[in-house]
Amino acid sequence: MFYFPSGAGSINTDGSGSGGVVSNIQLSAPATGPYAGILIFQDHGDVNGARIGGDNSSFFDGALYFPGAQLTFFGSAGGSGFNVAIADAQSIVLSVNVTLNLLGGAGLPTGVNLTRNATIVE
Repeated sequence: MFYFPSGAGSINTDGSGSGGVVSNIQLSAPATGPYAGILIFQDHGDVNGARIGGDNSSFFDGALYFPGAQLTFFGSAGGSGFNVAIADAQSIVLSVNVTLNLLGGAGLPTGVNLTRNATIVE
């Protein structure tokens, strides 16, 4: 799990691969513990935009949380398809040859359940 506290910056996977993209990024959230299912968490007070790029072999298994920032997905010259469980951001931008597949619970690590800790508050 990657955590970015307020004012600490954000993630940017620009690189020197095809189309300026780091290729073959394969990240999975922890399957157990208090942060199970969360891959990247950026503090709600942090407005630094995040840029996530990759190629067709890249995946980001887990939830991506950027509530105060723009989250941009970008692909390689040949196109990129991202499989992400959940993406929560102030805004989401798809830029340069990219397809975003939001998988919900199917995109979480094995054993992580979306309704595991549901609470009703009045």
